[in-house]
Amino acid sequence: MWGDFRLALRQLTLTPGYSLVCILALALGIGATSTAFTAFNAVVLKPMPWIQEPAGVMALTLFHQGQPEGDMGLSYPDYEDLRRLVTRMEGIAVHQERTFILTDSEKPERYLGSSISASTFRLLRVAPVVGRDFLPEEEFGGGTPAILLGHELWMQRYGGDTNLVGRTIQVSGQPATVIGVMPPGWRYPERSDLWTTMQVSPGAKLRGLHYLQAIGRLGTGTSRPEAEEELERIMEGLAVEHPETHRGIRARLTPYRDWVVRDTGPLFGLMLGSVLCVQLIACANVANLVLARGTRRMREVAVRVALGASAGAILRWLVAEVMVLGVAGSVLGVLFTLWGAGLVHQSSPMELPFWMDLSPDLGVVGFAVVLGLGSAFLAGLVPAVQLARPALAADVRALGRGTVGLGRHARMRHTLVVVELALAMVLLTGAGLLLRSFHRAATMDPGFDARQLLTFRVGLPPAHYKDPDQYIRFFEEVRIRLSRIGGIAKVGGVSLLPASGYDSFGALEIEGQDRKSLFEAPSAQTSSATPDSLETLGVRLIQGRMLDASDVASSLPVAVVDEIFAKRHFPEGSALLKRFRPASATDGLNTNAWVHIVGVVGRVAAHFHEAPSLPVYYRPHAQVPTAFLSMVVRTEGEPKSVVGAVEEAVLEVNREIPIYYVQTMEEILRQATWDKRFFVGIFGVMAGLAVFLVILGIYGVMAYSVSMRMQELGVRIALGATRGDILRLVLKQGMRLVGLGLGVGMLSSLGLAHLLKDYLFGISPQDPLTLVVVVVVLAAVGMVACLIPARRATRIDPMVALRSQ
Repeated sequence: MWGDFRLALRQLTLTPGYSLVCILALALGIGATSTAFTAFNAVVLKPMPWIQEPAGVMALTLFHQGQPEGDMGLSYPDYEDLRRLVTRMEGIAVHQERTFILTDSEKPERYLGSSISASTFRLLRVAPVVGRDFLPEEEFGGGTPAILLGHELWMQRYGGDTNLVGRTIQVSGQPATVIGVMPPGWRYPERSDLWTTMQVSPGAKLRGLHYLQAIGRLGTGTSRPEAEEELERIMEGLAVEHPETHRGIRARLTPYRDWVVRDTGPLFGLMLGSVLCVQLIACANVANLVLARGTRRMREVAVRVALGASAGAILRWLVAEVMVLGVAGSVLGVLFTLWGAGLVHQSSPMELPFWMDLSPDLGVVGFAVVLGLGSAFLAGLVPAVQLARPALAADVRALGRGTVGLGRHARMRHTLVVVELALAMVLLTGAGLLLRSFHRAATMDPGFDARQLLTFRVGLPPAHYKDPDQYIRFFEEVRIRLSRIGGIAKVGGVSLLPASGYDSFGALEIEGQDRKSLFEAPSAQTSSATPDSLETLGVRLIQGRMLDASDVASSLPVAVVDEIFAKRHFPEGSALLKRFRPASATDGLNTNAWVHIVGVVGRVAAHFHEAPSLPVYYRPHAQVPTAFLSMVVRTEGEPKSVVGAVEEAVLEVNREIPIYYVQTMEEILRQATWDKRFFVGIFGVMAGLAVFLVILGIYGVMAYSVSMRMQELGVRIALGATRGDILRLVLKQGMRLVGLGLGVGMLSSLGLAHLLKDYLFGISPQDPLTLVVVVVVLAAVGMVACLIPARRATRIDPMVALRSQ
């Protein structure tokens, strides 16, 4: 066998052009596929770091039986009830992502962290590498809160000082005792740098506030259906006890890994499928090249058979050649993978979750090698079998008559071209649909003017700001100081930043309409806004007035609603002076004060997807004060030029309150569509590679066909066929293949379009314009690829063609 490989290597070096094209085709397919597999492996397959026995860890979510597709979190009373009543699970834990301010240095800094149940890390089987875990009594106990630090924060801010454990540091305005340090890279649930136990205020213990994310671990010997059956009984009991908030509420368990990738996993699966199409096209191209080379080597193979070589020996020799190509293609493909994986990581504008490691590992390298060798073997196996079969002598005689190009070999090559075209059309259709969808999202009117707009977040720690009146005074002082900075034209603040993707919605009662239970009542997004905030954003006023400084706590409760709210709830008249009231989160009863609508504004996008838009209403911050606001600043020049002055203005109000999430609104809009841009780019690159390989494939088949039909074409010319006749003859043969490939591809594309329907914005999966453009592009590509060999055929000298056989 080693002799076969040495012979194959020697013969391949004698045909460097053929060898290089085969290796490059394989390497491009391997590199693209392995890069996609790297991302798919990181998102879907790799086990989460540090978590032990991950199969038993479940995400626990609630849903209303009338909306089974919509998951929601637990309220704090739900958590207490389930933790007390569940017996088939080892335990239940909850978390809430928060931000924390550390002030034990010259400049305060805010970090992302989480409040968690004391048992969370024990359920996940993850222990601190320094110090200890939370104790059960620390979840609800008084005194100094305990805190766990992330390893990276511990190293960067405290230099890895082990003596820090047991010391007290200032966290969000109050002392906290450092009890331990978590392992390197551990940032559960996604990007947290520190953790405290749940310290829940009375206002956050309302049964209708579903703000906690929950996990659980199945008990020993308990299956997921058994645990869900118990949860069903518990939720039925809660519905009897609390009908206003729990009627129709159910619970479900989802494997935790599946839960965290519920949105991105399917897209990465589609991405992997798209690049596998490219790999198949590359295999088809290599197979075509091997077929063409094999046909030309029939006499050589026949001589070997005549000298006593067995069919098995011939097969081993021919397979050895393609395996050498496979090894070389795999090595080059691995290099492409290392480069491509880095490119994918750099393309994300946001920090990735801690468990998403996009660096290639040995599994990815092994995948690339197996893919390369397997692709080469498949690409060379059929040609090798055909050359090693007993009927070879008849084919050699046919070769002398110039008819092999019309026999079995030609049919195989034509079939491969049809497959290539069909796969290319599938990829181009997917890329086209995503591109049109992205264009719709990118050009959609967000409902505000993002130009020259700077935004940043400010949050007030409850240790220093307990009274809502303090929230009002703080943010009013910040607004006044910001308005005095040179280069700033307008200032405002909102609790729900447009285009951020965050939600803050609740149930409503509309005056004059039937009252309904909490989960059957109409819902709307709500945002608390300071005076001039909507004007600063550039939101369009349709009717009435904006919120202003006259809307104070003692004045009439008012709201400005968007046009979706007005049309949905008051379709037959003006919404001005109409009233509604938010549902209470305690029992679902509408006990809050009636709110008067004083203005209607245009729709402002909170998301960039196809889901039906929830209506939005804006309340004055003085009437609905919140501790966290996103400040919006409209500048006269470059927004980032005032960041330093803005930061100092906030610190002048309180030296312990840093600003964070400092971005321009244009950056936020780009982040809102980054996933669409990413997958458009991936599909676009794959489609481009597919088209390039298809051009090579069609050209190769047609060029070979012309060379094999040279004697026939020479006879036709000698008998009076014009150049136009020859051109039409060759083009007709090539375009027949193109038409067949496009027909198969169109049927296949409909299936892909169906898979993409959940990721498209504003267009149908069967968008006719996309299909027409793809067909025209591929038909033009096929025409060009056929035209070059066809023009060469018209220049055949009949005498030379007849003597060549």
